[in-house]
Amino acid sequence: TRRGSFEGFELTEDGWDLIFDSPITTNGRSDPNVLDGFNVVVPSGETQSFFLYIEGESIRVMYEPLANIEQTPFSNGPLRFDQGIGKMSKFIAGDESLLYSGRILHGQITYNVVNIANVPTPSPTNAPTNTPTNAPTNAPTNAPFNAPTNAPTNAPTNAPTNAPTNVPTNAPINVPTNGPTNAPTNVPTNAPTNVPTNAPTNAPTNMPTNAPTLAPMTGPTPSPTSPPTAKPTFGTAVCGNDICEPTEDSISCPGDCTDIKLAASPDGGSGAEGIMFEVNAVRDV
Repeated sequence: TRRGSFEGFELTEDGWDLIFDSPITTNGRSDPNVLDGFNVVVPSGETQSFFLYIEGESIRVMYEPLANIEQTPFSNGPLRFDQGIGKMSKFIAGDESLLYSGRILHGQITYNVVNIANVPTPSPTNAPTNTPTNAPTNAPTNAPFNAPTNAPTNAPTNAPTNAPTNVPTNAPINVPTNGPTNAPTNVPTNAPTNVPTNAPTNAPTNMPTNAPTLAPMTGPTPSPTSPPTAKPTFGTAVCGNDICEPTEDSISCPGDCTDIKLAASPDGGSGAEGIMFEVNAVRDV
């Protein structure tokens, strides 16, 4: 199986995960085999691809050509079963002659509608990762030393580090740098004038473009009292009606949302050694 469509991965194992590999006893065309013991979780809105392959002379996985089927894809609400391809080999790069497009599996998928947030994760292990030990990791770098030292680091001294000085660095000066002056720095540029630059005018600059409109006859529409809801509301779910409703899942209503059967092609007149197909989840399954 692989997350996403199988298209582009028909001839390569890249992205495929093996989830079932066990001998089975075939029952013939009229008695389907049941494959169980594995589980694949598909989130809502995602596509999941599957590849069924069986080895054995004259043993085939049954399917029906798309041209012989009136309805496709097959769906019962939470899950949609889409068309696939027949294969005559596992993965042989470049050999597209062994692919047969437009095939519908003659089979059935059994699934549960779940809430992925409530799907349990794998059980934890009780065994410690490493065997416990009492030995210290590393020996101390230096041996401990408890005896104090009596000798000071440096002998005391009474002499100052630098001799004091009372003489100022430079003698004071009372002479100003420049003599005072009464002359202005710059001569004024122009004498002031009382005459306005331009004569005033009473004429408007431009005529109005459009005539004024009349006031509205009615006032604006009031805004809504509350914003619209983002999600649609659903009626009260009825558990036990054989319909897994949007507010139900395998925990809240196991009778409606557990072991749901989605059958694809009712006929299986053809077959191949393998078939690839994909399902699309409308809800978490």
